[in-house]
Amino acid sequence: MFQKLFTPRVLSILSSIFPIAVVVLLVLAALFVKPVVSVPHLNPLPIHPRDAFYTGTANAQGSVWMAGRDGKVIFSEKNLSNWQIQELPLSSNWQSIEAFAESSLIAVGNAAAVAVTNDLGKTWKSIKLPEDLGLGAIKLIQVKHHANYGLWILGEFGTILRSSDGGQSWKRMNIKSDVAWNDIAFSDKGISIVGEFGRALYSSDQGSTWKPVKTPITSSLMALAIQASGSGYAVGLEGKVLKTSDGGQSWQNSESITKSHLFAVTQFNDDFYIAGDQGFIAKKDSAKIWKLLSEKSGDLSWKTDFIKADDQLVVVGGRPLVLKEEKIQFLNSNRKESTQ
Repeated sequence: MFQKLFTPRVLSILSSIFPIAVVVLLVLAALFVKPVVSVPHLNPLPIHPRDAFYTGTANAQGSVWMAGRDGKVIFSEKNLSNWQIQELPLSSNWQSIEAFAESSLIAVGNAAAVAVTNDLGKTWKSIKLPEDLGLGAIKLIQVKHHANYGLWILGEFGTILRSSDGGQSWKRMNIKSDVAWNDIAFSDKGISIVGEFGRALYSSDQGSTWKPVKTPITSSLMALAIQASGSGYAVGLEGKVLKTSDGGQSWQNSESITKSHLFAVTQFNDDFYIAGDQGFIAKKDSAKIWKLLSEKSGDLSWKTDFIKADDQLVVVGGRPLVLKEEKIQFLNSNRKESTQ
């Protein structure tokens, strides 16, 4: 029976229309069948290998914040073991973040971006600096707070701003100039500022007037740390290290142990620490000799800031880490990973 039904002629016809039927069915499936793809929601990691953190701060309770590229800000309690991402109203590259008062923080960055919080970062709001300051869309590089001097912001084109009301209003403390100021430090002797091309300023009257200070270098100075007594260091590009004993009224060359660019310096307990490019970290203790701490870490990422959090010193950068008793522990999202 089937032989009679499927004659060679019928089989030939069926074979010729079969490809067409398949194509028609596929077209109908594309038009009327709606596939459903279920993609699980993945929360971004607070600390990811591709992150670029530029800056950090800690409050009096030991809680820590780090901020950097693409508006990312993360937070952890003092144990540094449970990092959380905080949402900010801007996606600016944050250049500096500073804790002040009991629960307040301020962050500054590219395109004159400023954000503040008064609840430990649970909610942030954007602050637009007054147009009469003449800032435009410049990069704001540094924000620092001191109990006796208030809040200060530094930036490109000679920008030096001061707020005495917790960041609600700002006053320009100098005239515009073709220099970027990178860091500011306070001591019992006054205020010191350093910036591009080895330039430095000093004020003994809370910034009402500034005295240009000649330094022995032309490389840009990136950071400084000065004790209340006036002794301290400034560091910069090409491994430059300067020292002062008078609060920044004068600067002298100091020995260095690297040609790598240096971006950060701080005093922690009784010692000074410096950090920079290619994972470089060194310490100067009571022996007054720089001791390299990063030699065995295998880390070549840049380091740009220090955070003093209780008995721990956090080093901010391409791969953030903790220094404790000269031991390096790299940070990840939920724990400290010991490597040295």
